[in-house]
Amino acid sequence: MFRELCNCWPTKPARHKREKERKNERKNNERITTMTKRRYDTNRKTYDWKKEDSSIRLSTRSGFAQIPTSPTATMAGATSINQSMRQATPKLSRPSTPSQMKTTDLTHIIRHDPNETTVEEILHWNGYKLEVEIGKGSFGSVYRARDLVNDTLVACKVIDISKTSKNQSLSVRNELYVMESVNHPHIIKLYRHFIIESPKSRQVYIFMQLAKSKSLSVYVRSFKTGLPEQTTKKMFAQVVSAINHLHEKHIAHRDIKMGNVLLDENNDCLVTDFGLSRIAYRASQGKKILTNKFCGTMPYMAPEILLTRDNKLVYDPFPADIWALGVLLYCMINRGYPFPSDGSKMLEQQMIHKIRFGKKMQFEPGIDLIDLFQRILEPNAELRLRMDQLMKHPWLIKEINIVERNVRLYRAAENSQSVTMKTKNQSMWARESFLEKIAQLTMLPIGVIITAILVIIVNLFRLIFIQYRSYQYLKKIPGPDFRNPLLGNLKLFIDIICTPNYRPSQGFFSLLKDLSDEYGSKLGLCRVWFGPFIPIVVVTDANIAQKILNSEHHLDKATPYRLVRFVIFDGILTCNTEKWRQQKRELQPHLKLKALHSYLPNTKHYLSILNEKIDQCIKDNNGIFSDAKPVVSTFVLDVLGANFFSTEFNSLSAGFKEPKFIERFERMTDLSYVNLLKPWTYFFRYELFNSLILFTTKNMDNLKSLWLILRFQRSVREIINNRVEKLRKNKDERTTMMLDTMIESRMDHNSMKVTNIKEIETHMNFFIIGGHDTTTTSLSWTLYLLGHHPQIQERLREEIDEYLDELEANDEQITLLNMKRLKYLECCILEALRLYPSAPIVGRRGRTPIQLDNGITLPTHVNYLIIISKILKDPKYFREPNRFYPERFLVDKDDTENWFTHLAYFPFSAGIRMCLGREYAMMQSRMLFINLVGNYLIKSLDNYGELNPTMNVLHVPAHFPIQFQRRTNCKIRKLII
Repeated sequence: MFRELCNCWPTKPARHKREKERKNERKNNERITTMTKRRYDTNRKTYDWKKEDSSIRLSTRSGFAQIPTSPTATMAGATSINQSMRQATPKLSRPSTPSQMKTTDLTHIIRHDPNETTVEEILHWNGYKLEVEIGKGSFGSVYRARDLVNDTLVACKVIDISKTSKNQSLSVRNELYVMESVNHPHIIKLYRHFIIESPKSRQVYIFMQLAKSKSLSVYVRSFKTGLPEQTTKKMFAQVVSAINHLHEKHIAHRDIKMGNVLLDENNDCLVTDFGLSRIAYRASQGKKILTNKFCGTMPYMAPEILLTRDNKLVYDPFPADIWALGVLLYCMINRGYPFPSDGSKMLEQQMIHKIRFGKKMQFEPGIDLIDLFQRILEPNAELRLRMDQLMKHPWLIKEINIVERNVRLYRAAENSQSVTMKTKNQSMWARESFLEKIAQLTMLPIGVIITAILVIIVNLFRLIFIQYRSYQYLKKIPGPDFRNPLLGNLKLFIDIICTPNYRPSQGFFSLLKDLSDEYGSKLGLCRVWFGPFIPIVVVTDANIAQKILNSEHHLDKATPYRLVRFVIFDGILTCNTEKWRQQKRELQPHLKLKALHSYLPNTKHYLSILNEKIDQCIKDNNGIFSDAKPVVSTFVLDVLGANFFSTEFNSLSAGFKEPKFIERFERMTDLSYVNLLKPWTYFFRYELFNSLILFTTKNMDNLKSLWLILRFQRSVREIINNRVEKLRKNKDERTTMMLDTMIESRMDHNSMKVTNIKEIETHMNFFIIGGHDTTTTSLSWTLYLLGHHPQIQERLREEIDEYLDELEANDEQITLLNMKRLKYLECCILEALRLYPSAPIVGRRGRTPIQLDNGITLPTHVNYLIIISKILKDPKYFREPNRFYPERFLVDKDDTENWFTHLAYFPFSAGIRMCLGREYAMMQSRMLFINLVGNYLIKSLDNYGELNPTMNVLHVPAHFPIQFQRRTNCKIRKLII
């Protein structure tokens, strides 16, 4: 390379030959744009064009190539010229690997006549364009250039070697060799280089990575003090990793300083300037190459380099690089040099080996940092810290591990890219069509790609057509106006979306309620366009709601239900119609009358434990509980585990201690509305939802809640696995409980392995989360209302006493049938469900349109949100709707029809897909209140009406203080099962 750089300009061609070439150029000038047919001769390495054209001569080791040079060519012709030039000389193609660069691009020389072509044209043909000069030196300049092929910014160093000395030319050669030999994310990358010769100049063009920020020295000077410790560790580890990569290639840098470390836009370090670098180890002979050259920057020079100035001693350049790294680290944290810059004083201070930390440090140096400086700035090169020891030093090892891991990922990505993409000339890539590029990337036939694109286009037009048809139907329904069809009514939700630390479910339901009051008071319908593809119809009319809920073609759940799939998976609450029918067949036998009767003994057992805990609280704290919700929640959870999963949660025994996932479930359901108000999340499958939640929530409380839910799902999996192991070891333990039945139906008796465990997890998640939460909600709010209405509580107590006395007199046990004699108890539960339904909102999505009586058609693929809580408090259907009045449900009451409308009462939803566990919830409610009201006086300690319910996908249980007192005017009763 050095010989090529220093060659003189060759002899000019004869004048008659030049005139002949110009004559041919003028003759073929009009034919350049018609050059369409070409033939590549692999033996001669040249292109044979159909029509001969004028050319410049491009010299390579394999000969010359014909390159068109018409200055009057059209834009199309110029593009063809550019591509033909790079096709004509494969050695001019942009190399994909450093090894390819070393063998092909090192000696590229392009010779041209300034009278015929300009440097800008040659650069354009090679795919580059110089834009702005960003730096200038004694014998070269640095420009910001643009890579026209990839449309990226690069740096271009231009050096006129005709004006440089032999040593400066050697420095250019060294820099090119080093940059071609290395491959590291923290070393500046070389893309391409070549020489452009003219009779008056000989310039080297080096295209490399553009550092878009500044140098490390400028960055350090921007601080009044040194850099923070963590920033210093990160940057220093990147520089150390880069220098270590050079040393592994047996290359010593020999000019490490802050000015030679650039920063990119992410403040990551890029080591540059390898003009003084050299190979310092001969691998073939296994020995180091010592040197006596006095080189480097004075404040960064090691003692052995300073000694060579007068004594001509030889030294090993690798330890000298380690010393320079130590000085670099000191400058980063102390904003100054550790030793004076004067040569004699500097060597004297270095030999003293005493490091003084100035007052400009942002942090106090620890033991590890002091030890690092003592060992890295050791005057004796043989005792100085080696590179492998520096990489493992306690102060740096953590950051080094992070950097090295990123280096491995960087190289793995490069390797995978080189394997998947065929090594092809860059000009050929530029000439290929769009489909051919996709075929190269995906490795699929073009026919398959065309088919996929057509399918996408057809589905896109189908989606647009469906939405347009829905718009034509829904514009007849009153609702807020919108001007932008892409945004819809998102403007109404901006405050809810952007308000930090806000419970979005409250704002969402309040907004829906306000819109229905404003626009839906006449028809009971209100339309909201939530983004471009999510039309929502809010239903507050009982007749329309019944028509939707009873339709066989409206069994699919609405889009917002996808948001809770990350908690309970695709269970019976959220799945589509087909999967719901399948799951219903499996779950329904465990919720029928016979199965419910078998659950009574477990319920009695946990009621006795509940009584013991309440009696203990009466002795210790006068029967006062600061929150009634854990009292009810732990009872429901323990009974649920025993009845369905043959598992003891022991929540009551632990002192009303709820599992953490139960405590956080309210927050998680509220968190789901964060994504409900981001419509772009609707198009992701729920398997990706965990990651989506992590990246779309910034509140640590939300992330903690998500972690607890994920840990709960792992606990469910452990419960299933433990039960499977017990059943494998002892078949006699099998029961008719739901978990055992599901395991038995999925077990291969030959291999004793259980298949489709995911389905079992889905059912358990639904029962533990959905079943527990809905039952707890209804019980807690009923308890709240009874505690605030002592007269109703007393009337209920009289009915329970009469019922228990009758059972005791007839020597009967409590059964599901005889509990239905408690009419007033059932009325109290139904009235509590009317005021505080477990599911305040029900969402459906239709597959066929519905024709209403008022002439409005409800189209398909629209989300219908039925606000049950609003219907159950509508004065049209219920007299005095906000009053707790259980008597409205008594059948023998004369004016029953005037107090409520049967059609409007559906707290458990309605139709085919109504709640499967409604009978189980009623059974638990009857058993609990027979026990509590029969044995205790209940008093709610807050002010009635101050507790406002929180609405999520499910209603949130009531949190209020409560007091229990033993009845003094009756005997202590025990339930007879």
